[in-house]
Amino acid sequence: MREPVGRGIVAVCGVLVLGTTLFTGCTPDLPVVTAPPVVEVTPTPAPSPTPQWKEDEQAAIDVVYAYIDTASRIGHSPGEVDWGVINEVASDPVTGDLARLWDEWLRQGWHLVGTARFTVTSASAAKSDYRGDYYYVRGCYFAGDTHMADATGARVDGPDVDSFPGMYTVLRTHTENYFVIEETRGEGSC
Repeated sequence: MREPVGRGIVAVCGVLVLGTTLFTGCTPDLPVVTAPPVVEVTPTPAPSPTPQWKEDEQAAIDVVYAYIDTASRIGHSPGEVDWGVINEVASDPVTGDLARLWDEWLRQGWHLVGTARFTVTSASAAKSDYRGDYYYVRGCYFAGDTHMADATGARVDGPDVDSFPGMYTVLRTHTENYFVIEETRGEGSC
């Protein structure tokens, strides 16, 4: 059985932050060595490991990543960020779930710490109805050290596994707008 993500840390655990850390060090004085001339070689392009998504599937993926980014920014500072910005990338029922979640975090003095990464494994059209077309975007969360903390920074809660499957339901309206409407967490790890 799938557990709705809006009930806990997982609702905002899908935080996407891209970054690198640059490590530099000192090198001792070394003798100068003359290298042979460089020969220019034209590399053969390697096949791209990234799936090629259809335009509508890519738009659904893009809104999922925008949703994850927006929800995590709010989760990091729920008392300081305008929650209304989530409506640019999401709609009910997930927005109602998040509002209840963030309200509880404010009452408890909690906030999100750390970042998790979500990697898309599939995106597909699901169904159509009077509201528009629906897409499922599936993938895997890599939680790292993502957790909730209280006002003092002490750990309150966090994912119980290092990785876990997740799925987003995305609605494309008849006006060509895309919104995340549901987020679910699968069982186990991935």
